[in-house]
Amino acid sequence: MAGFNESHKSYLRATFTYVDELLLEVQRILERDKTISPFSRYLPDATPIQQKVIADCAARVRAEMLASVRAYQANSPQLNVSAVWAARCALQAAQIAIEELEPDRMRGYGELSESALKDLNGLASRLLNLLNQMQFYLAQSTAEHNQAANCHFTDRKPIQYPDLQRASKEGSTR
Repeated sequence: MAGFNESHKSYLRATFTYVDELLLEVQRILERDKTISPFSRYLPDATPIQQKVIADCAARVRAEMLASVRAYQANSPQLNVSAVWAARCALQAAQIAIEELEPDRMRGYGELSESALKDLNGLASRLLNLLNQMQFYLAQSTAEHNQAANCHFTDRKPIQYPDLQRASKEGSTR
């Protein structure tokens, strides 16, 4: 179909990409009972029939968008972003968020007792170690991944972070 320049096609792709992300979010919200997060903001009140109807409709919306992309020759560029890279970036953001729990940063919300400092320090260290294990696993090369697929994830020795409490005390004496 004529009449679409490259800017129109790019806008069409961007809009459809955004709508697809929103549809994924809708489905994720409705299928809360299938997720394992104890931090969900949503009550799992969608019925299985509602979930199925929405999933089917979302598939039809996607099919219509895909047909339009093809009809207007607005095909997306080749996939060039690694899913592993994107996951590692998200994990790094999670690590930064956990680092914000360090005692020096939490003091901005008020004084902390020695017990709270110790607890917070241990919590941040444990969470950072777990996130680091996930990073380590994803950072492996394909050959290492294939070899490691036969071992259990927790068999790996975690990389220990330095004692955050000691670092926070050293920082507070400056």
